[in-house]
Amino acid sequence: MAQADAASDANTLSGVTVTAQAREQESKTSYKVTGSTTGTRTDTALIDVPQAVTVVSIKQINDQAAGNIGEAIRYVPGVFSAQGEGNRETLVFRGNATTGDFFVDGVRDDVQTYRDLYNIERLEIFRGPNAMIFGRGGIGGVVNRVTKVAGWQSVRELRLEAGGYDHKRISGDLGLPVNDRVAVRIIGVYQDSGSYRDGVNYERWGVNPTGSFRLGDATEVQIGYEHFEDNRIADRGVPAQFRGAGLAVTKPLKTPRGQFFGDPSNSPTWTDTDAANIFIEHRFSGNVSIRNRTRWANYDKFYQNVFPGEVNAAQTTVSLSAYNNAMERKNFISQTDLTLTFNTGTIEHLVLAGAEYGHQITDNRRFEGRFAGNAASVTVPISASNVRLPLTWTQTASSGDNKGVATVKAGYVQDQIGLTEALKLVLGVRYEDFRTRVTDRRVVGFPAGQQRQFDVTDTLWSPRVGGDLEAGAERIDLCRLFEDLPAAWRRPAHQPIDQQSKPRSRDIPELRARREVGHQPVFQCNCGGLPAGPR
Repeated sequence: MAQADAASDANTLSGVTVTAQAREQESKTSYKVTGSTTGTRTDTALIDVPQAVTVVSIKQINDQAAGNIGEAIRYVPGVFSAQGEGNRETLVFRGNATTGDFFVDGVRDDVQTYRDLYNIERLEIFRGPNAMIFGRGGIGGVVNRVTKVAGWQSVRELRLEAGGYDHKRISGDLGLPVNDRVAVRIIGVYQDSGSYRDGVNYERWGVNPTGSFRLGDATEVQIGYEHFEDNRIADRGVPAQFRGAGLAVTKPLKTPRGQFFGDPSNSPTWTDTDAANIFIEHRFSGNVSIRNRTRWANYDKFYQNVFPGEVNAAQTTVSLSAYNNAMERKNFISQTDLTLTFNTGTIEHLVLAGAEYGHQITDNRRFEGRFAGNAASVTVPISASNVRLPLTWTQTASSGDNKGVATVKAGYVQDQIGLTEALKLVLGVRYEDFRTRVTDRRVVGFPAGQQRQFDVTDTLWSPRVGGDLEAGAERIDLCRLFEDLPAAWRRPAHQPIDQQSKPRSRDIPELRARREVGHQPVFQCNCGGLPAGPR
């Protein structure tokens, strides 16, 4: 009876609550997710988004027992996970490696770290450039985590995992409607795991409480806070075999599977994340609504590596080097979207007009490791590559020490046009003012006469033209054609400017555009009395 009442209540709600709860339930029970609010910033069926999109539902994530994004995208075409030096997630979209094109609920989440999936309802992967929606970056694509929020249906879930190499994980999800105006939810996770690699372990924990509030019949507010910590030993893998003259390609060194190269006790990597979110939506009418999403986040990241280098010709010894890097980033990002639906004669319009403001402050500092005798590297036998050697840490002329401030101001407009039932277009453009200021704080080896502060301003226009055409009849295969011409901007070498020791004020951002035509069959049937529809 309680479940029936909750379902009835959910069906009578209007606006974002219905969408959020319906999508979460869909993601819980099926591998198929039918819509997204991220690809166009409006609630749009995936079949009408003129871009290559894959949504990994939470059911699929749980069935795979995926603990991170790299594992969750294992079966996504055109995307794979790179090693990331054992310090961070690195995805490769259509051949373009990135550590910065990560988003959460459509908001940039670009710190080089590992992310857990304990509090998400689905994972969205957008392939190809799409600067009109996501702004700078995104040359090959982006990945977006959609988080769970408090709703007016009860949630009581407990998940336990145990496995090889001392893997232990527990996660819980408790959501309660307090009354018809207030709902609360808290999600948590703890994991402690070993590894097949000697001396490597992983520990993480996180907690994410959220609350939803109805302020009258037309306004809803969602608030949330997350604290997440990830602590692990950085596993850089094994070195390559010795590469002789004229050999362009080599192979990994043949070693026992569990052999570690370096010093695991001196190779920690950890991240502490604190993030607060607020989402507000107000519906003026059934055709006009406005919403704002604001995220404050503080990231404290440190990683240290004692890692292998070259192997000698006899493949009996390997060199080891060491360094560490500390970074602290503070993000403030706010997005406001106004949506309007109307008709001009028989033509339907869904217009989006929005603005984004972002302010990021980043501190970076690197130290180099020195072995006995102040040596920058040391050679050890391959047979004894797991070492415990005294280390000191020092800054050199090449050690970065800087502070970066990045400010983004953007405005965008988009029109989703329904010319006919079968032909739909998407037209949009974004203007972005991206300003960075980097202060070089190096003391050791700083060149005499070189300026310490650099200011760079980029103004970027990002158009989008896309559409889809459906042809056919009910119960017959339909063909969907789309062409999408979005753009994507990135800084040279795709390196965040606040991580460069000496930014160049005359650098010109690279523009990438995609012209893509696809064919997607859609199957409809009426089997066993079921209503006809996409399958």
